[in-house]
Amino acid sequence: MGAVTDPETAGPPVTVVVCSRDRPERLATALAAIDGALRESDRAVVVDSASTTGATGAAARAADFECVRVEQPGLSRARNAGLRHARTEVVAFTDDDCAPDPDWAGRISAPFADPAVGFVTGRVGADRDAAGSGRSSVLDRPKPRTFVGPRDPAGIGHGANMAFRRPAVLDLGLFDERLGAGSALRSGEDADMFYRCLEAGWIAHYAPDALVTHDQWRDPRAMVKLRYGYGLGNGAYRVKIARRHRRAGSALLLGSLWEHGLKPTLYAIKRRSPGQFMRAASWTAGTCAGTARGALIPLHDTVFAAQR
Repeated sequence: MGAVTDPETAGPPVTVVVCSRDRPERLATALAAIDGALRESDRAVVVDSASTTGATGAAARAADFECVRVEQPGLSRARNAGLRHARTEVVAFTDDDCAPDPDWAGRISAPFADPAVGFVTGRVGADRDAAGSGRSSVLDRPKPRTFVGPRDPAGIGHGANMAFRRPAVLDLGLFDERLGAGSALRSGEDADMFYRCLEAGWIAHYAPDALVTHDQWRDPRAMVKLRYGYGLGNGAYRVKIARRHRRAGSALLLGSLWEHGLKPTLYAIKRRSPGQFMRAASWTAGTCAGTARGALIPLHDTVFAAQR
């Protein structure tokens, strides 16, 4: 537990949750960095998301981390297991292909000294240039920001670097298990929860000094597939908002489809950039498909009804 506490990182204790499925080598690297980012008051939990071998649990034990297993895959299901298992008021999440800075836990917890803050996001940097693939899961804005009230969650943060006030998420019914990696809708559980927290009256804070570095390991083909999955979740959670708040939600959905889908696709055509075109067009197609799917799933309050 290597980080030294200073006044700027003296936030409340956190439980760090990292969810992993069948990627023990990446997990081992991430756990070494997480261990160096924990203060004496913090703890960490690995959630084994229905791995097909015992290697995930073995990697957690080798790093002296507690491990909780869920028997069905799905990132939202795994995140919810980590939240249920945590005992601290603040729960932070990072991914098994990320390396937090040594002072990360303290810096992402510091804004929670304000009792009105419901969640905090941090900066996600890239470990290298992914030439030809585009960068994935990166948010590298240098200035802090505060968010109040329902708004478009795009740009607020990323699931690779976020923390929540645990009672707030429990009150909201936890992450939507129809969203996120490992589900049919593949993504969107983080942005969906951001919106739901803001809608419930919580304040959000973006803390650029809370940094994790994301391994840009995907090749161009994998990036196109990833972008389609991002689109699926994007369309699904936005149409869920539109079903509850027709005018505002429809504006969020259509604005996103233009700004992050059709507009970049047209720009790629103009630049004659096949790689950029494939990523933008894939995201656009995914958003349309996710919208169609999400429109048909029954709603239970602010989450999709559980799959039978």
